[in-house]
Amino acid sequence: MKTISPPPFVILPILCLVWGCGADQGLVLEARQSQSQQAIINGELCDESSFSSAVALITDAEIQVPWFGDQTIRQATCTGTLIAPDVVLTAAHCLDPTLATFGFGEVQSLAFYVSPQADLTSMETENAVIPESAQIASDWVAHPEFDIDGLQSAGGPINLKDVALVFLDEPMDIEPAIVITKEEAEQLTVEKEVSIVGWGMQTAEGGSPWEAPPAGTTGKKVCAESFINEVGSHEFQVGADASTSRKCHGDSGGPSYMTVTTDSPKKRRVVGITSHAYDESDCEKGGIDTRVDVWLDWIEAEMIAACDSGARTQCDTPGILPPPPPEKDINLDAQSDQAPEELGCGCSQSQRSSREGLAAWALILFGLWRVRRS
Repeated sequence: MKTISPPPFVILPILCLVWGCGADQGLVLEARQSQSQQAIINGELCDESSFSSAVALITDAEIQVPWFGDQTIRQATCTGTLIAPDVVLTAAHCLDPTLATFGFGEVQSLAFYVSPQADLTSMETENAVIPESAQIASDWVAHPEFDIDGLQSAGGPINLKDVALVFLDEPMDIEPAIVITKEEAEQLTVEKEVSIVGWGMQTAEGGSPWEAPPAGTTGKKVCAESFINEVGSHEFQVGADASTSRKCHGDSGGPSYMTVTTDSPKKRRVVGITSHAYDESDCEKGGIDTRVDVWLDWIEAEMIAACDSGARTQCDTPGILPPPPPEKDINLDAQSDQAPEELGCGCSQSQRSSREGLAAWALILFGLWRVRRS
């Protein structure tokens, strides 16, 4: 049997952006400028303890493709966020069968796993196997109005409804992240600092049908500090030009974390889900996130429904986990709310560029690169 990992461009390209900074913002942008490092893009490799609720999403599929016959796809394709011991928040396009078949052929079987393992480069090799750290999904659900074809014309912050949940067969022994509340949503504004995490490309080079990413630049957990550059009603932009920390192929579905002003002892929130590119420049710019706060009612309803149906196994709190109350005396995970520099991430903040009026292309962070045969 052959094992195929299609290049991500066959399925669509991914993130990038630009937002105007006036001349009066120059000093702020200068303060944000930093040296370019080699990760998320412009981030640094980090371990399981850094932003521990971020997990890799692994696709394991058997497909039948015309002229190629039976194929196996087994790779860390996206990123997600654990928001309950048995629930992962991700992007709807990461679960779409179209991405497994490249738009033609038939899916014979499809399974998803999640893993907190920081180094998943073994999934980039011949005859890749599911790592022992991975937990299989019992079920998953994408927003019913998400349309994969909409990504082809996406540009800037719009409304693709690119949100999904993965329910795990067993709970993970990891502290879940807290999602932003409706009351905190007003803090989601331009200039806000965010932390981004993903297993995707660490360089804007490659990632097309003709050129794979350089060896060693995918499949590893990367963390970075960036900022919100533009806010729409349903989506927002993270980063800006090529000097900023931003996301690329393979980071789809991954989190943007933001520290909020609150009386709760836990102040970090998941505010965004990596979705698509700002325009056709692909990974040369920042990208677009789905706003989590817009879909809180849908997330709550689906989490509760999964408890009722038996798809979930950890239902002490069937809906969204609330932030701990101020009066609650708890022993916080020392790492869960630390700044990235305290976690040894060394992630840097970057500068924004001036606005460029470019046509918007969709661009998915689906990380399937190589073709393997066995």
